[in-house]
Amino acid sequence: MDNTILIFMLAHLICDFITQTDAIIKKKNNYDTSFLSNMGLIEHVIHHVVVTVVLLTVFNELTWITLLCLLIIAILHYVIDHFKSSYSEVIIGKSIHKHEFIDKLLGKRSIHFLTDQVMHIAIIYVVLFVFNKVAALPVIITKTYEVIMEDIPLSLTTSILLISIFVVLLTFTSSVLIAELLQDLKQQKNTVKDEIASTLVKSDDDLFFQNHYAQLEKLNKNVSIERTWEKKDSSNGKESMTMEFQQFNEMDDNSAGKYIGILERLLIGLFIATGAYQGLIVIAALKTLTRFKQFEDKNFAEYYLIGTFLSILCALVIGLLIRSIWFTV
Repeated sequence: MDNTILIFMLAHLICDFITQTDAIIKKKNNYDTSFLSNMGLIEHVIHHVVVTVVLLTVFNELTWITLLCLLIIAILHYVIDHFKSSYSEVIIGKSIHKHEFIDKLLGKRSIHFLTDQVMHIAIIYVVLFVFNKVAALPVIITKTYEVIMEDIPLSLTTSILLISIFVVLLTFTSSVLIAELLQDLKQQKNTVKDEIASTLVKSDDDLFFQNHYAQLEKLNKNVSIERTWEKKDSSNGKESMTMEFQQFNEMDDNSAGKYIGILERLLIGLFIATGAYQGLIVIAALKTLTRFKQFEDKNFAEYYLIGTFLSILCALVIGLLIRSIWFTV
């Protein structure tokens, strides 16, 4: 198997999901519109170049050809990320197509995330293929099938690179993907809430409902409230309405929750790769105990289960892939 493309992919994953801090992301998204003014993006691309050079050196793949490939990939990486920083939020926030299905897809952050990553990986492959540093795609697919299904042994270097890629995917990459998927679900739920509120506001000419909806919008998360409102009408007498409003209860939005999820997937993947399936029971018990009280909230329970199932699915798939490599070394 070609180690050069594995090195470039590992460097890409490290720089996109580990060394790219919140400060860099903030600088990437806060800049004027000129092409070369994005200092956060420049810093990000420099990280890519440095990490790739280090990995190429460590694995003895540093040549003038690979350096030229790296230069081209870095420039194209900048172009893609510049476009994403400039237009992604605009596309998410607006309906620009006549077809509702396309609008829904373009409005999902997870679709933007996956599209961005596929484009980066595709560019890495195409550039390396042009310079004859990677085999044709059918050959790669055939070799991958043989490794997984027929236990074809891999070299130690290839195994280290593959396992390193899978570990980054299992921990940091899947963390971002799950967060984007949950954010899409949150956005969909909030859209329904806004539509309901809009209907209530438009059902009456006065500002009665508008004022109370504005108050509800100011509530902190994890709050459930029930209120009864009354108004008098000279012709119809007194009318009243009772509404129960529950603010969207999102998953933990702190660094502790993020790293707990990373550690959880890492342990699940390790248990699956080594065949220690009894460890999964311990993880499930700990998760249930720490969140037991919060399960009384329906919203929390739903999103917690969705996040947990996605996390387990990622860990299961990648754990099995690591296991298939583990026993071919």
